Amino acid sequence: MQSLVTAVQPDGLILQVLGYFDGTVDQFHLPTGDPEDHFKVGQKVKARVLYDISPSTPPRFALSLAPHIVKYTAKVTESEAAPTGLREAYPVGTILDAVKVVRVESERGLIVELGSGIEGFVHVCIHLLH
Repeated sequence: MQSLVTAVQPDGLILQVLGYFDGTVDQFHLPTGDPEDHFKVGQKVKARVLYDISPSTPPRFALSLAPHIVKYTAKVTESEAAPTGLREAYPVGTILDAVKVVRVESERGLIVELGSGIEGFVHVCIHLLH
């Protein structure tokens, strides 16, 4: 959906969606590099809604500008033989021997690089014991 950039921050963007609702785009869902190099306030961009941020009134949304998400296609990774779908290259449950921590997102998780420019997000899992 067409969206309007209303703020550019070091860790992402604030967008206006449908002319009224606010949405946020985390840096993980943006092109690599500084968001200020790629986006300006007032710029129109095409975004995809990931989920609503609950509870909020009026509703707010988490959005993505990642090309494979906006186009709703599978992300492709370049292997030595040929391009491979990301799910085939890294099936759910794959144990990785080494990843590079790119950034720590306080109270949320880690952004890691798997190699070949492929990044992933490791969610923080907090268990509270009573």
